[in-house]
Formats: sequence, C-alpha cells, structure tokens
Amino acid sequence: MHVVGIAGRFQANPKEAHLQEIKRIFKYLQGTQNYGLWYPRDIDLRLHAYTNENWAGKLGRKHG
Repeated sequence: MHVVGIAGRFQANPKEAHLQEIKRIFKYLQGTQNYGLWYPRDIDLRLHAYTNENWAGKLGRKHG
C-alpha cells in the first residue's frame, strides 16, 4: 500500500521509471490474487484502527 501511495504522487507527470514501477506492482498483485483474510460468520468482529499521521503538521504544536 505504501508503494502505491508513493507511485500516486507521480500520476500527473510520470516518467518511464515510474511506469516500470507500476508494472512491478501489478506483477506482484497478480501473484497475490488468492490471498485474503477469512473470518467465521458467527464471531463478534470489531475493527479498531489507530494512526499517528500528522496530515496538516499541526499535531504536537502548541497553539496560541
């Protein structure tokens, strides 16, 4: 997922090297078609997600 995000930065003006990397991503994905996570239907599944991203550069700064 990380490499796809990096490749996405160059979608407006891709170079040949970027296109080669995209081909490598697709080649990798082709080999993972049967991968997945399977959960029984009768369990109580709760998803918890956490992040430490600093999207706007404001986290950790003192305001005022």
